[in-house]
Amino acid sequence: MNTDTTGPRDSRGPVVVHSARTDDAEGIALVHTTSWQAAYRGLIGDEYLDAIDLDQRTRRWKQILAEAQDKEQRILVAFVAEQVTGFVSGGPSRDTDVTGQAEVYAIYVKPDWWGCGVGAALMSGVLHALEGTTKAVSLWVIIENYRARAFYRRFGFEVDGQRRVEAIGGSEVSEVRLVRPAG
Repeated sequence: MNTDTTGPRDSRGPVVVHSARTDDAEGIALVHTTSWQAAYRGLIGDEYLDAIDLDQRTRRWKQILAEAQDKEQRILVAFVAEQVTGFVSGGPSRDTDVTGQAEVYAIYVKPDWWGCGVGAALMSGVLHALEGTTKAVSLWVIIENYRARAFYRRFGFEVDGQRRVEAIGGSEVSEVRLVRPAG
């Protein structure tokens, strides 16, 4: 699947989004690690965030990327000036209470690229990649992650009333499901 698109242009160059490849694993792992450490500080324990192992996360992303096609998963990566600046993944909904929906599993951007259009280019890309596979798209977000919730609202996602508690690194976090209706 060719999803190459060029998004907004920053003074550092245009945002280019395409399907992730196995050799993108290290860049994706770096984005995943640094964005978690910045976005979840104060929501998840500092000890857990500081102990995230980049090599382990890189190995995990190589595995995820190798298995993505078998799971009907779409993983897109954003580059600016040949540097990985963000990623998004999505596919069939993992929630058992809905049918026929897709889900955005994760979207992360390096903190120094927040507000530069990378996240918007990624979200537009994954919604396009999931187009036609579903009537609605959902995602889960930590309730107190107000920055992310505002971002998702710009793409038409709204709280649907479902909540869950996840244990992450010894902390319990409350999440809310957001849904973007079809169309």
